[in-house]
Amino acid sequence: MRLWTDLINPADLTGYAREIADTYDASALSILMPTATVDDVVFSWDVDTLESLVAEYRAFDAETSIGDGGAMERKTAELAPLGRKTRFGEYERLRRRNAGVDSFQVAADKKAEALAKGVIDRINLLRGEALVNGGYTINENGFKQTVDFGRHADLTVTAATLWDVGGDPLTDIAAWVEIFETHAGTTPTHMIASAKTALALRQTITPEGGVRTASLADVNDELGANGLPQLAVVSGRVAGQRILPEDKLVMGVAGMTGGTIFGTTVEADDPRYALDGGELPGIVVGAYQEDDPATVWIRSAAIGLPILANPSMSLSATTVSA
Repeated sequence: MRLWTDLINPADLTGYAREIADTYDASALSILMPTATVDDVVFSWDVDTLESLVAEYRAFDAETSIGDGGAMERKTAELAPLGRKTRFGEYERLRRRNAGVDSFQVAADKKAEALAKGVIDRINLLRGEALVNGGYTINENGFKQTVDFGRHADLTVTAATLWDVGGDPLTDIAAWVEIFETHAGTTPTHMIASAKTALALRQTITPEGGVRTASLADVNDELGANGLPQLAVVSGRVAGQRILPEDKLVMGVAGMTGGTIFGTTVEADDPRYALDGGELPGIVVGAYQEDDPATVWIRSAAIGLPILANPSMSLSATTVSA
């Protein structure tokens, strides 16, 4: 296939796709694993195992005590390519031929929108898997990778009694926050749960004889009153797979648990995409042509992975019956 620029400008299509992706990438998972870019296909980060540096009193004229400096561990991950293409077929092109150039662009934009959302959907599946399991496995189109970020076993927990069969969510959450703080050295800022888990929590805090089930806002008021992290809900499926299993809740720290890193594709370096140096990393979308059959493909390309950079700042809990 060759890049087709006669009617569809790849720079414009890429810019549009990135705008769509930025808007679409607004699920709660992006709070704990926000998107960042690197002009490379390799990403490195530091894991700081700094121990507590609580100040100690000293006598006047005595030397200040020395704290445990902990350790800094350097980690590196190779980012992986992903994308999809969809046909802009012969028949569709013939039908649009007399409608003008704008008609081609509108059709290409629509396909680019679906492709951009498809990249974020796939990333969200991995985000959910990373937060729930402390790693993930990919086995698609000849690409095989199993990633274990090394989260401590204590950070995978189960409710004392499942919430949908009489459990006590607030007591469980308070206990899990304590476990989290022991390993992370900080308090979780957010909890993310499936709709089923959130419903069980809503039903638990509904007053007896209440005229309605407590809302998510009611839940967060109750959590806040008890000094516990706020709850957000992730629902839905991607290609038949739940983004977050219905029996799970995860905790993390916004901006510290991890991130979703997008690198630079080969296509982004193509001068016909006309991307400036700072624009190279991220999703790119272009139109590609082949002659037999006479077909144009709208194709997305990206290089990226979610990285659980600080696995000790995440916790996964089983809350309800699966």
